[in-house]
Formats: sequence, structure tokens, C-alpha cells
Amino acid sequence: MAARVIRLALLLALAAAAPRPAAAQDAAPALRAELGRTRIYQGESVDYYVEVKNVEDPPAELELPPAEAYAAEFDRRSSNSSNFAMWVNGRRVSQSSWSFVYHWVLTPKRAGEIEIPAPELSAGGLTLRGQSLTLTVVEPEEQDLVIFDTRVERTGEYPLQPLTVVLRVFVKRLPGSHRDEDSLAYVSEAPRLTIPWVDPPDGLAAQSFDDWLSPLLARGGRRLQPCGFAINELRAPRASLFDFGAPPLALFDLGGRPATAADGAGVERLTGRAAEYFVYTLRREFTPLRAGTFVLGGATIKGAIIEDVKGRDAVLRDVFDVGKATVVRVADAPREGRPASFCGAFGQDFALAADLQPRRARAGDPLTYTLTLSGKGNVHQVDPPDLAADAAFGARFQVEKPTVDRERSEPVFTYSLRPLLAGVTEVPPASLSFFDVEEGRYVTISSEAIPIEVEEIASLDGADIVRGADGAGRTPLRRAEGLLGNVTDPREVQDDGADLRFLGGYLAALVAAYGATVGLVARWRRVHGDPARLRRRLAEGRARQRFGSALALLAASERAAAAAELRAAFVDLAADSSGAPAGALTVPEALARLADLGVSQAVAAAVSDLLSACDGLCYGGAEAAFGEEAQAVLEALLAELRARGRLR
Repeated sequence: MAARVIRLALLLALAAAAPRPAAAQDAAPALRAELGRTRIYQGESVDYYVEVKNVEDPPAELELPPAEAYAAEFDRRSSNSSNFAMWVNGRRVSQSSWSFVYHWVLTPKRAGEIEIPAPELSAGGLTLRGQSLTLTVVEPEEQDLVIFDTRVERTGEYPLQPLTVVLRVFVKRLPGSHRDEDSLAYVSEAPRLTIPWVDPPDGLAAQSFDDWLSPLLARGGRRLQPCGFAINELRAPRASLFDFGAPPLALFDLGGRPATAADGAGVERLTGRAAEYFVYTLRREFTPLRAGTFVLGGATIKGAIIEDVKGRDAVLRDVFDVGKATVVRVADAPREGRPASFCGAFGQDFALAADLQPRRARAGDPLTYTLTLSGKGNVHQVDPPDLAADAAFGARFQVEKPTVDRERSEPVFTYSLRPLLAGVTEVPPASLSFFDVEEGRYVTISSEAIPIEVEEIASLDGADIVRGADGAGRTPLRRAEGLLGNVTDPREVQDDGADLRFLGGYLAALVAAYGATVGLVARWRRVHGDPARLRRRLAEGRARQRFGSALALLAASERAAAAAELRAAFVDLAADSSGAPAGALTVPEALARLADLGVSQAVAAAVSDLLSACDGLCYGGAEAAFGEEAQAVLEALLAELRARGRLR
């Protein structure tokens, strides 16, 4: 018995001396820089990341030290947070951390070793400094395995006259008996093209992705796998939502064939040698919407090209080459004979419709005058007519600077007019001139004149001021000598003093009403004013609305917009339900947030596959997968978030 008592006492003493679980501590602030790659070719760009850890409220954008060797373009800021806990020697150690990652795209201006200076941040009384990094930029080697040629085919020089950009890639043919075979069929990884004008420059309209690239998507045919070029890292469509793994790069068949002497005409490096190459062609039609000079950046190619064949083995050589930029000049309308009312309009069949509200006013009153422009041409690039410089308007109205609404199918110019004089009977026609690119001449159109009634400004005499609007004023106080003139009898003057009893009751009622209102507002704020709670309550409705928008866009064949809307529906749902900053999550961060909320692995995997499949929409694939299957994934995710109280 005594031994048991001793053992119990010893255990109690050990328990009392045992360390207690440590309180959670925040990790120390830190700043770290990282390059996506440390070695690139001249003409390529590289991702540059700066991670700011455990700093409260860092700036929305972080300034990099100035540098002359490269151009830096800021992309976005994203956020992340984590909690870590473990037991060490019987002691529970926990730590929480959060970070903000800033992303830039760096484009070197020269070859060689380029030092990226260490980034700095001052916040919360602290100054953090990251590390400097070295980027190696390799100048493309002289080679003749791949030769670029870019040219422009056009029928006119003015806006709205289409032009076609033709990119040709010449790849050296295989030697010996394989001479007439496509060398791309024998490489395990397709060469990668980067074409800057996949996204049209501002002022050039182009075919949609579907119309342009979908017909070129390599399908494989009799080969074990399709062959072609990868373009701008675009991904292939999925056959189903539940195909696991990252989708492969899309391959585009550019119609490779043996080149002829005619193909080599005008290409200096191919003089007399065109027959040694296969030629691949990519065409895209653009429509200039305005006059100006457009620079289409040179395409780049990167990949392994077959240089020789020894026995049954291919000898590969890594190739990186940059084509020359192409300059397209679109002529402005001729200066000779240009009307003063020309506002940059090109096309045909323009019309100008006018409206005025109200149509009866006094001199100086503001009027709203609108002009709606329609026609076959660049209606959304046209400037509003300068009515202030029009003598017919300037003589009758003061014209304010107009506002422009270009969101509609027909742009609307809105002016504020003030009549200068009474007796104005109409708003004169507004004129606008356009250049007819087919006829090669200027055409001037005008709106209809609008009738208007403008009256004199009304004036008030003393009787009107005393009597008031209802005519029931006390007229004895108005005399020829003036208001209250020569009044000697106090009885003629009414006591206008305030009734203090009435005023006291009114103030008491006002104080009581104010107190009740403050109480109601405070209670409403406690219940409804929490921003995080409000976001959670609205999260489901927002997700369903964006999902419906995605289906509507898909039905309208707007596949790229549908993919972006569907992706935003799930990513924003993760942000709203977890309290993350709106619009700050990437897809991996959204999936991590869902895991932290306790979403099951099966549902999280289905969401991940769905978001990965979005890229396939851009090329016409996997449309069927975005019907019932996508709806089922959304309903499963909402059900789990609802069960965990993350939607209220």
C-alpha cells in the first residue's frame, strides 16, 4: 500500500513538472526572391517572384530597384497562409505564418550574366531585404536548322481593309531515305512556338481562337500520337472531366510539306536552298480599326530538332531562334479635302440620330442632347463631334464637353447644352464626316434638327416675394415705401417668436427617436454588418450566378470566356467561404483553402480536374463535360461547405 502511494505521488509530481503546450507563435517576418528559371535565351522572358512572409498589410504593389538590363512588368499579388503544429519532447509546438507573393515578368535587353538586385520592403517599422539573383541570358547560336519568314498580304492601306499575316517556319529536311518525311513525327517533344500576336495588338481586330486555331489542332490520325508545334503553351482539351493529370500541350498541324523555289523567293537565307527544307505555314487575318503603325513581335522557337540520322538513331540539336518583328502601317484618311467634321470614322453607311430632353426650357437651363452613331465601320473608335466649334451651335448654346458611352452596340455621345437667349426655336443639325474606304472619298452626314421653345428667365417683384407661392401673404405689411415702411403701430407687426413649449417637446421626441435608431442600427450591425459573414452568406448565390453565366457563354460559343467564368466561380467560392481577399487566389491556392475547410478529398479532386479541364474549352473540346458533370461537382462542393457552416 505504501509503495502504491509512493508511486502515485511520484506520478503526480511528474505531471505537475511536465511542460504545458506552447502557445501558438507567429513566424518571423522575412522576404525572399526567386526566379522561375536561371538560364534563358535572349528574346525569352522569365517569371520573378518576391515572397513577403508574416508582414501585416504589405503594399498592393512592390517597387523593384531600377535596372537597365531588363524590363519588368508587374503581374499580380497573391496571398497564402498556413498553420503548423508538432510535438517535440512531449511539448506541443505550433506556428502560424502567412505570405504575399508578388509576380513580375522580366524580359532581358541583352545577353550575358544579369544581376537581379535584392528587393527591399519597409513596413511596420521593419526593413526587410531579400537576396540578389543572377540570370544567365544566352544569345541564340548561329544555325540553319530553322528559318523564320513573316510577311503581310493586303489589298488596301486604310482602316477596315483586311490584311493577312503569314508566318512560315522552314525546318531542314531529314537526310537520306527519310528526306520526304516530316521530321516532327520523330521527335518525342514538339518544338514550342511563341507568337506575340496570338493576342492582337490594340487597334487590330482578329479571328477568335475557335475560328483560327481549332481547325489546326492535330488529331493524330494513323500515327501513335499527333505531331506539330506547340503554340504559346496552350493546353489540349480533355475528353472527360475525370481524366487525371495535367493536360498535355496542344499541338497544331501547320501543314508541313517540302518547300519549293517559289517558297524561298524573297528569303535571303534560303536563296538557292529552299529544296533543303520543309515549310510550315500559319496565317491569321486582321482588320485595322484605326490608322497608325502596328508592330507585330517576332516569333520564337525552342526545342530539339533532328540534325542528322545515324543508323536508326536521330541526332538532336537544341535550337532557339527569334524571328524579326513585322511592322504594319495603316494610312490615315487623306489630309487633302478633309472636312472639319471628320472624327476618325472609316467605313460605309454611317448615320447620326439626335435626341433632346427637355424640349421646353428657359434661357440658361441645362438640356441633355444625345447623338447615336451607327454604321458599317469603326463606330467604337470614332471621337464625338466638336459641337462647340460649330458656329450654328455656338451662336445659340453653351456646349459642355461630351461624355461617350462605347459599351453599347452603337456608341452614344451625350452633351449638356444651355440656351444663351430666349426665342431659340431649334437645335441645329449635328454633322459628322467619315472616309468611305471603298470609294476613297469623304462623306458628310447630319442629324435632324430638333424644335425647341426657349423662354425668358422669370423675374419676381416685391409683391411676389411677400405673398409667396400660394398668394396668401399678409399684404398690409407691403407699402409703397417698401416692406414694413413707416410702420408705427406695433399691433400691425405679428409676433414671430418661437413657441418654447413646442420646441422643447419636439427636441425630446427627436432625442428619443435618435436613441431608438442608434440601438436598432447597432443591433443590425452586430447581426448583418460582419463583412466576412456577409461574404459567406452571398457566396452560394455568386457561385451559381457565375456558373450560369459560364453555361450561357458556352452556348454562345464563347469558349474562352466560359472557361474564365467557370474558373472564377469555383476560385471565388473558395475565397468567399474561407475569408481570403477577393480576387487574390490562384487555382492551387483555392484548392488549398478548400482542403483547410475540410472539403473531402474526392470533392477536392473533382474540383481540381474541372478547373484543369477549363483550358480545353478554348479549342472546342470537352463541351459535354461542362453540363451535368460540372453541375454535380458544384452541388457536391456547396453541400460540403453548407454542412461545415461556411455559407452562413
